[in-house]
Amino acid sequence: MSMLTKIKESPVVKAVAVSALSSVVAGAGMFSSFPTDPETSTVSSADFTSALTTAFGNMQSDIFSYILIVLPIALAVVGAFFGIRKAISFFKSTAGK
Repeated sequence: MSMLTKIKESPVVKAVAVSALSSVVAGAGMFSSFPTDPETSTVSSADFTSALTTAFGNMQSDIFSYILIVLPIALAVVGAFFGIRKAISFFKSTAGK
């Protein structure tokens, strides 16, 4: 199993993907909340831009907060596997001489 496949199947990556998708769906849901008749519409372009900026800003902060939670754990696990691999190769080279 390749490393990319392991990353794709990781439950943490799936949780981040679900969170990002739900944020996009929530942001897209605001499109239908605007009136369709332009004469009765009180929503300005600035309001719409502000709503989009807020929605995507919240999504960005959520994703980065998940990354900050997962990153130390992932670095520790990858570092442990790297250290074990280097130790095994060191002992193999030492025992082979």
